[in-house]
Amino acid sequence: MIPDVTHVTVLVDDQYEALPFYTETLGFEIREDIGTGDDPRWVTVAPAGAAFPQIALIEAGTARERVRVGTQAADHTVLVLRTEDCQQAYERLRNRGVTFRDKPAEKPWGTEATLEDPSGNVLGLFEPKTVIGGSNAG
Repeated sequence: MIPDVTHVTVLVDDQYEALPFYTETLGFEIREDIGTGDDPRWVTVAPAGAAFPQIALIEAGTARERVRVGTQAADHTVLVLRTEDCQQAYERLRNRGVTFRDKPAEKPWGTEATLEDPSGNVLGLFEPKTVIGGSNAG
């Protein structure tokens, strides 16, 4: 049995550019930041207060990896970020200069919008629909 997901990898052009986006703009916290000298830097972030899952921001180091930056999930979202109020989060992030592909829209499963990180990775902003009984899915 596999009880948890601990890490998800997101390929980025530049860890030093990606890190402030994920921490200062999105409000995530650094969980690990290891690497010196010639070793690749291992840096992970997670939502404030959450231990897992962590997002490993991996800098593309080879030509094969660089081609996949921003397209590792094709045109689909590589990460979906849950929010309690998609419209409010959209406005706050847009005011911080975040590039959005679309405005919040209602879907059968909730309200969502898509945005891009500095490397062009597509992230989903998601507010789940309230289900019968008053709890949120997800």
